[in-house]
Amino acid sequence: MTDWPLDQVFDFNGHQVRGDDVSLGVQNQLLAQLLEHWRLDCPDVVAHDFGGATALRAHLLNGKDYRSLTTTLGSHTAERTFH
Repeated sequence: MTDWPLDQVFDFNGHQVRGDDVSLGVQNQLLAQLLEHWRLDCPDVVAHDFGGATALRAHLLNGKDYRSLTTTLGSHTAERTFH
């Protein structure tokens, strides 16, 4: 294994497919499942726009913990480190 961080990218699943449910109520569940699949227990997460709400919902509703969560919206950035 390397000492370098591993970068993974998650985007709205099915966002370009008509008829798929891409609501926030679904995205947090998909993100939680993806983190489990990737075996990421406490990742650093950077989330943009609705991704911030998705990551926060995965934390609050699905019990996913992050070492840090950085959210962005346009040119604004907020960071929260979880302990």
